[in-house]
Amino acid sequence: MSGYVKKYKMPPALFTSLRIGDIELSHRVALAPCTRCRSPEQIPGELNVEYYSQRATKGGLLINEATFISPRAGSFARVPEIFQTD
Repeated sequence: MSGYVKKYKMPPALFTSLRIGDIELSHRVALAPCTRCRSPEQIPGELNVEYYSQRATKGGLLINEATFISPRAGSFARVPEIFQTD
């Protein structure tokens, strides 16, 4: 291994365990909430499950789905919402 690679390799702390309250994480890599326009009729479903299943890791932290909380919050097609439109 070259001196450059030794000097600039990934810090080992990133891949060490971490306890957050009652939750023990295997590493410190987390996936932030994201929305990937996979919710037909603005209701989360199987496409959301597939998306996050592909990114899940054992003992990792995955914060799923950002959602709009009102019709005026910036809604656009296939993004999950948590408000009632009646």
